[in-house]
Amino acid sequence: MSTRAPSHSAVASETGRRNRHTSLDGLRGLAALVVVAHHALLTQPSLAAPYYAPDVPTTGLTRWAVNTPVHLFWAGTEAVYLFFVLSGFVLGLAAQSATFTWRTYLPARLVRLYLPVAGAVVLGALLMAVLPRGSQASAWLAARAVDYPALAVVQDLTLLGGVSKVISPLWSLQWEVAFSLFLAGFLSWGRSVHPAGQIGVALVASTWGFFLATPALSYLPLFLVGTALAQWWPDLASRLEEGARAHVRWGVILAFALTLIASYWLLLPSFSSDRLFWMTRPAVEIGVTLVLVAAATWAPLRWLLSAKPFRWAGLISFSLYLVHEPILIAAASLVPGSRWAIVGGVLVAVATAVGFFFLVEKPSHKIARLLGGRRVDGPTESRASVAASHD
Repeated sequence: MSTRAPSHSAVASETGRRNRHTSLDGLRGLAALVVVAHHALLTQPSLAAPYYAPDVPTTGLTRWAVNTPVHLFWAGTEAVYLFFVLSGFVLGLAAQSATFTWRTYLPARLVRLYLPVAGAVVLGALLMAVLPRGSQASAWLAARAVDYPALAVVQDLTLLGGVSKVISPLWSLQWEVAFSLFLAGFLSWGRSVHPAGQIGVALVASTWGFFLATPALSYLPLFLVGTALAQWWPDLASRLEEGARAHVRWGVILAFALTLIASYWLLLPSFSSDRLFWMTRPAVEIGVTLVLVAAATWAPLRWLLSAKPFRWAGLISFSLYLVHEPILIAAASLVPGSRWAIVGGVLVAVATAVGFFFLVEKPSHKIARLLGGRRVDGPTESRASVAASHD
């Protein structure tokens, strides 16, 4: 048996893959923080109004926060699109692994999704039972449900029949589960179509879905963008090796991507929202895909997203995504109109997410690894390299 040490290039390649996975963890954490900021700011009347009356002109500081690139810091809807593409990408890569098996994939995947969802439903129901809810301080708060009937609980626990929207972040989990069930079909179709063609079809289908207001057609193609990118990745990554002008090139690409992501809000003051929304969906989807590619490729961005704060946010991101909204609504209802109450609610949500991760999400990982035939006491895997959800 050969005892020759791995070559420098092989070690560098493996290190690069680990760094890419770590940076994608950080990217997921950043996206989860954006979703939390989104809901926290929607408790403010002036910032919620553009979502419910988009054609009413904004003025002053509201216009600055809504219709400029500043909106990127709380672009929650766009962050969820990133979750979808990222899930498709990570699962697409995982399916190419020599250790991947379809026999163990689906049980492990569903455990990773459904156990945390069940925990979030129980927590949300408890919070609604013991804390006030029903603030009219903003249009968003006024639209929140004030009770959680048994039928709604069952709906949220099953997901595939639709969700109650009492805990609104769960709306995206129904599409995560559907995609998990359809992954084999996505990959099978992808073998006969070039990845660029798959991405083109996905963008057209998703745009058509938004035009028709058909959620399945709107959102499931976003996962296809991710699986197509994963299929393309071995060839694409080699073409994206950094050269002498890489930093300038990637800086321009990232700025362009962020502009695409914010395009709806940047153009809203000049166009009617009805057409503008569905017409800007492909731009937003291209934007989040380019951000993902940059996060996995551009060394400075990989380094930033691999820093401890982002890695920590990535670790608890799924838990934070699931638990934060009922806490923020309770904070806004306990002290109506208080911005400090919202700040406190965000801190409580983060602390709760940490506890939720250790008590609910981490055990679900262990069960999933057992179902997948992996030891639970072995080396910790990158969370972006295991079946990704909104974590």
